[in-house]
Amino acid sequence: MVDAAGRFIDHVEAPARRCTYGSNLQTHLYCASGEMATSAGWFAFDAGRQKIALRVAVCLVEPRAVR
Repeated sequence: MVDAAGRFIDHVEAPARRCTYGSNLQTHLYCASGEMATSAGWFAFDAGRQKIALRVAVCLVEPRAVR
């Protein structure tokens, strides 16, 4: 689940970063990405992959910290 969530985040976030959308769609893309990142963090934590869970948490709080 963690890996699938990561791929989904990449799939949604990449176009949101490089393309121009109306503000409504842009907001929805970032909301979807944030919700999946939150889930991915919990998936990782529950799977005993705490380093990944921490990395996701840091990314949610400070996006530039992981990039």
